[in-house]
Amino acid sequence: MRFRTSLKWILGVAIMVYAVTPAGAQTVPAGGQSVPFKGKTALNPQEQSEQAQMVLRRMDDQRAAVNKQLQTAKQQRDAIKITCLEDKLTQMDVTKKTAKQAGNDLANAVRTGNSEAAGHHFTIVTISQGRVDELAAAANQCIGEDTAFVGATNVTTTITDVPPTEDGYPPLDPTLVSLPPACTSCQL
Repeated sequence: MRFRTSLKWILGVAIMVYAVTPAGAQTVPAGGQSVPFKGKTALNPQEQSEQAQMVLRRMDDQRAAVNKQLQTAKQQRDAIKITCLEDKLTQMDVTKKTAKQAGNDLANAVRTGNSEAAGHHFTIVTISQGRVDELAAAANQCIGEDTAFVGATNVTTTITDVPPTEDGYPPLDPTLVSLPPACTSCQL
């Protein structure tokens, strides 16, 4: 009886030790330093700053479009659309504020020549743009429209006078069609 109790304790401790050991497999680089971010952009810091300013202007356009949708919803006195659009607009404002601060920090990093900080702040701006794109799409769903994009749309259509031919298709072979299997219960 005593042997079983001690065996249970030993087994329980062994299971606990085994459960804790995978955390030890996570190693830290020598010196306790963090692993650097590997995703580098192909743009130089000056181009990043220009791109960030263009992204911030696009965010302004998207915010203006959502604000216009909100004003229309207010004229229609649709409380559900108003609530949804105000929520998306508030989230856009917070994201835009973050992106604007990152854009200012990016400009400062470009002036001081700190390309690593510039890349970091540019990443924040581009991630913020993705979030604003998502919020704009969600705002369109609030009012029941499909996803729309702000900006010019250019559609090019080419029509030829030659109808398509069926020469490129293989001929239909009637032997390829197989019959369904016979009913086994019917043969009994």
